[in-house]
Amino acid sequence: MISTYLIEQTYLAYQPTQQIRVRKIVNIQTGYVKYTHTFKEGSGIIRDEIEYEISKEIYEQLINMANKQALIKTRSIWQLSGMNTYIEIDQYEQIPLLVAEVEFQNEEEVDKFTPPNWFGEDVSLDKRLGNYQLWLQVQHSK
Repeated sequence: MISTYLIEQTYLAYQPTQQIRVRKIVNIQTGYVKYTHTFKEGSGIIRDEIEYEISKEIYEQLINMANKQALIKTRSIWQLSGMNTYIEIDQYEQIPLLVAEVEFQNEEEVDKFTPPNWFGEDVSLDKRLGNYQLWLQVQHSK
């Protein structure tokens, strides 16, 4: 394992092809905390993403204005042996779910990738398991 993070993720705006979210990301090994603001556009496996760090104060202002519960997950990052490929394994706190994800730079990398046997079913296109849908479940369970 390379590193482990505790992530609190809240959506500020959502449309089918656009999402705006903020995250509080705590590196469990070092205790370092960072806050991010992300804009995603597109749908399916390939989407454009702009993400940048924001201050704790701006994060807290946005969270307070949104007045929503965060989706909380622990993310462990692993490198596949002999490959330059990283796997993010997310264990969700409020929902009994464990997901392995690989991020790619382009479609060529996607086509070349052979997942390990332990990956299980590919749920990349299952909208029910997207982070926004999981976040909505958390909102409805309050």
